[in-house]
Amino acid sequence: NGVARVPENLDGATASTGFCVLRPNVDKIDRSFLFHWVQSASFIEDMVRKATGASYPAVSDKIILQSEIPLPPLNEQKRIAEILDQADDLRRKRKRANDRLNQLSQAIFSEMFSSIVDAPLKAIGDFAEVKGGKRLPKGCEYVDGPTPHPYIRVSDLTGVGINSSNMKYISKETHQAVRRYIVNGTDVIISIAGTIGVTATVPPQLDGANLTENAAKITPKKGIDFDPTYLAWALRSPEARSQILASTGQVTIGKLALFRIEQIAIPMPVLSKQRTFSGLVSAIMGEQRDQLAAADLTETLFQSLQTQAFTGEL
Repeated sequence: NGVARVPENLDGATASTGFCVLRPNVDKIDRSFLFHWVQSASFIEDMVRKATGASYPAVSDKIILQSEIPLPPLNEQKRIAEILDQADDLRRKRKRANDRLNQLSQAIFSEMFSSIVDAPLKAIGDFAEVKGGKRLPKGCEYVDGPTPHPYIRVSDLTGVGINSSNMKYISKETHQAVRRYIVNGTDVIISIAGTIGVTATVPPQLDGANLTENAAKITPKKGIDFDPTYLAWALRSPEARSQILASTGQVTIGKLALFRIEQIAIPMPVLSKQRTFSGLVSAIMGEQRDQLAAADLTETLFQSLQTQAFTGEL
């Protein structure tokens, strides 16, 4: 589901196929009220039920135009839309604040390491082992509620860490079947299927967690130390990203092979400089965790207001 208001500078533009353009009758419906309705869970669930097509489910303009909308008086629509606009603006500001913190870490990385001349390029396979995660065995499912065995999926990787808010868990019996495929605090996780190349370090509370088959872990070889935070950010650099894209561009199914990860070359400065960078990022990530918690709360608030708005409770 993708919804957007048409900005003034695109007034008169042509929409491509795959979009339905809704032009409200302003004497009957407020533009912002309609915008929030087509983002609501009720509308989306209705469209999902009515979508047809196996490989690319879609709904026609006719189905959208025939869908029903709760329509209070126009002045009430405007009041509701104003409340939702304010809540929506707040959650967008939260996201922008988190994005700026992420950009700050990237800027620090570039400042500290872009001009390094004494840091040799090393292939990951020279100092680390790359091991894949594990698909849940046939017949095994996630379990309700937290257990001692979290299961990290690609969707949990945020690009700056691991978001545990929607973490899945497995039973003791399932863990026994996949216990060889766990991550440790010295590892770096990288996604290898779906969204490829997303990296994350392992926080203390997820030390020993199980790892999806759609990600791999990069773990230090015996007797070799590197800072996982430095490596995670090095793999996000444009130089590393270009190597990752080159390794997956010709793969039909879009999967990054483990041996390709071993071939990625990155600069490896002295460990003390890696750790200095890690300390700076750690402080920023602490602020990001606070921002993410606030963003989750804001998102919950917005969804609650949205539900109330279209059930006559707001």
